[in-house]
Amino acid sequence: MFSWPALSIAVDNGWAGSDSAEKREWFVGVICDMFTEKADTSLDDVQEMLLDIMDEEFQVVLEDDSDYDVAQRIMQLRDSTSQGDFTFVDQGADMEGSDDDDNEEGEDGEEDNDDKDVNMQDAPQISASGGRQKQEPEVDDDGFTKVVSRRKQ
Repeated sequence: MFSWPALSIAVDNGWAGSDSAEKREWFVGVICDMFTEKADTSLDDVQEMLLDIMDEEFQVVLEDDSDYDVAQRIMQLRDSTSQGDFTFVDQGADMEGSDDDDNEEGEDGEEDNDDKDVNMQDAPQISASGGRQKQEPEVDDDGFTKVVSRRKQ
């Protein structure tokens, strides 16, 4: 998700406020938590969550269908890693490493090729509990459930 242009632009420009970078971290955690909370999470579930959070938290309405591409990539990652195949993860790491940031020239005109491996075991655990909570459905006396639009939640 860190290489998703729509999200990167939103974070770089602070569209989610001064804590946009932290919200991106939270966003990643929410997507991860979807799979632990509901093992049969579908592509549509992931895509819907991506759209909702981009709209609600980053004030971005996606019109380029990039949410589908990102959701598809997330599902591919989940499927391959659940079978013990991490080649897709390694390919993603290679793609992340091929960004222009890795090949920028330093002040002395030489390229900076620092190794950017990070031990993720030391990374803080992210959970969805810090974000917005879903509203409980409102049921009237007759047993009907009130439908509330996502924008009003």
